[in-house]
Amino acid sequence: MSDDKFTEETWVYAGQREAVRRGKLNHAWVPDMEHPDTLAHFVKVKGRVVGGIYTVKAERGDDGSPATVYGTPVYTGERIEDVSQLLEWQAQQAAASTSVESWRRQDVDAKNDEFKDLCAPLRDLVRKQIGTARRAGLIAAIIAEVTR
Repeated sequence: MSDDKFTEETWVYAGQREAVRRGKLNHAWVPDMEHPDTLAHFVKVKGRVVGGIYTVKAERGDDGSPATVYGTPVYTGERIEDVSQLLEWQAQQAAASTSVESWRRQDVDAKNDEFKDLCAPLRDLVRKQIGTARRAGLIAAIIAEVTR
């Protein structure tokens, strides 16, 4: 990679946002603080400090928008001074994380429901067994069958 492919730029990390794919997060960056509502979204280009100022090696597309980021953004140790903008981005990140976690919980609950439905006949079979020893024996046989 030649150095003329990219320029070193100063970007601000705006936190995570919900991606188009349900249940996923991406990372929002502001490549130009004169336009703080114009975000560039990346899946793998991560920041840590919302409102943090980073040095980024970026290549721009023909239209001037960020197309590729090279390497890892480097945190300068500074943050933006606009507290209301910072609070807005932090709230948007919290909302995105909450939404994605809700989707994840729904997916887990659906899988658990499917598993419970699959186990219903086994539960009925175990309940029909009279005595703890018979139940334990049946459960041991089920486990042996499932893990073989």
